[in-house]
Amino acid sequence: MAQTVRDDLIDFLRGLAICDMVLVHYARYGPRLLNKVVVYHDSALEGFLLCSGYSVGVYVRTVYLKSSGTATRTLLTQALRLVSVQYLLIVTASLPNWLVRESSTQGSEIVRFLARSVLFQNQIGLMHILPLFVPLFLASPILLALEKRWHFGPILVISALLFVWGSERPIVYGDPAIFPVLLWQTYFVIGFGVGVWATRVAKTIPWSSHKTPFHAFGVLMLALAIRHLRVAPHLVEWKSLSASLGEFSRFPLNVTGLLYGCAVWFFVAAIASWAWSVISEYSATKAVALAGRYSLLVFFIHVLFLKYLELFRLRLDDGNSYLAYSWFAANCLATLLLLYWYESRGRSVAGGIFAWLFGKPKMPRMAP
Repeated sequence: MAQTVRDDLIDFLRGLAICDMVLVHYARYGPRLLNKVVVYHDSALEGFLLCSGYSVGVYVRTVYLKSSGTATRTLLTQALRLVSVQYLLIVTASLPNWLVRESSTQGSEIVRFLARSVLFQNQIGLMHILPLFVPLFLASPILLALEKRWHFGPILVISALLFVWGSERPIVYGDPAIFPVLLWQTYFVIGFGVGVWATRVAKTIPWSSHKTPFHAFGVLMLALAIRHLRVAPHLVEWKSLSASLGEFSRFPLNVTGLLYGCAVWFFVAAIASWAWSVISEYSATKAVALAGRYSLLVFFIHVLFLKYLELFRLRLDDGNSYLAYSWFAANCLATLLLLYWYESRGRSVAGGIFAWLFGKPKMPRMAP
């Protein structure tokens, strides 16, 4: 496999996830029906975790098999990049937002807020997302070592046990976690397994075939049925299955929520792979893939815009949605302009720390 290009299909899937996240965070400022529709279909974090695990299973594992030290340094660097971006967001977005909201704060309270933020103990909207990925990348060298020695089966068993442990005995570290790592790590591990599978069959989406649309549609119907078990209480079979799986939940994540998230992204990945030869030439597809290629930069811009939107609405006591609509449009336009500039000319200009924080490594491309 040539390691000189990135895989556009995976960038596209990651781009869908970041677009989903942006829409979900702005939808609450729109009509109630729109908010319900967007939030109902929200599976952004699931997509990010699956794609991140996949990248480790494909790219980093390929490096690991040749040089474990190089792969470990790559993973530690990625974790350090995430921590650095998180700290930058604390200073530029989270702290100003908190200071405005807590107008009577004293020096000791500011120090306490910063200390808890730096240690990832605060669970604040948007600021709780990147800290979830840091321990996963830090633990990835162990994941790679176990896969090399035992293959993927035992890893999946360990992940399932951690999921059960996290469900029964949540780890308390600071504020109660919105995305507990012991629960959500399962998506990362599943993505890792798919990545390992992909390298062995040399296909980006290893299950893709001419029958993919039919399989994907069946999986989607199963996912919807799983999510809506509670609407068919008159069926004994559904009632027993519902009792064994539990009612659908993402917060906290349970088995039903996990199955639903996996099924939705199986459907999305399968359809995208099947239609890739056609949709890959569309300008919209290329724009989404570009957002996925620089998803950390898109996320950074999005958090800045949204945190300052909260401040403006708070100061203006703005109850209508026009400011939010304009802010959303400005967010999208600024992001696209910066992405296209950076992709075309910015990489030769904005080097140094910017490139280290937000640039993307080259990754292997396989057949879709």
